[in-house]
Amino acid sequence: MADVRETPARPIAAGLLGAGVAVSYHDPYADEFTVDDGRALPRATDLQEALNQTDVAILLQDHSCYAREALGRARCALLDTRGTVADSRVTLL
Repeated sequence: MADVRETPARPIAAGLLGAGVAVSYHDPYADEFTVDDGRALPRATDLQEALNQTDVAILLQDHSCYAREALGRARCALLDTRGTVADSRVTLL
């Protein structure tokens, strides 16, 4: 099981849920993920399918198994908080 105790994903997911946004996650190491109030988020098991079915994806952790080329080809908008994916549609923070 992944150590998600201090991940920034919790407050981000909670804020999005509070704004009425449908939120799911993909993480090859975390089988389950809950926000601080205990709500479990649905897990996407197929990254490419998830990217093709969402409007916005947020990259918070640059796992080595994430192919940068695949992320750069995502049909959705990609907010890359790690600054690792080079593409003209990617917002770098």
